[in-house]
Amino acid sequence: MKSIKIVTLVVSFFLLAGLAGKINANSKKVMSEQTVLKGTEKKVQFRCKGIGCSGCTNTITEAIKQLNGIKEVSADVKTKIVKVSFDSEIVSAKEIEKAINDSGYETETVD
Repeated sequence: MKSIKIVTLVVSFFLLAGLAGKINANSKKVMSEQTVLKGTEKKVQFRCKGIGCSGCTNTITEAIKQLNGIKEVSADVKTKIVKVSFDSEIVSAKEIEKAINDSGYETETVD
């Protein structure tokens, strides 16, 4: 009876140790993917003629968010500036600009 408890304890130890190793490996994988993603993250700003209300900013924001690779979008009615953070390996600034233009707004890139 005592030997069964010892064997169970030893087996449990090895199972937990193996599980901990897998969790640690997965954490490192996620960390490295985030690091790679950070390297491809770009930001672009557009001045958009014709923005006059929050409905306009919502239209532009929704058009941009339809694209894959978009991280963050903010559009300001007062300045008429749209700021976009995106993964440059998935989507380009030209594609973002086209989405804005296709939603009915003229754009010019702001440095």
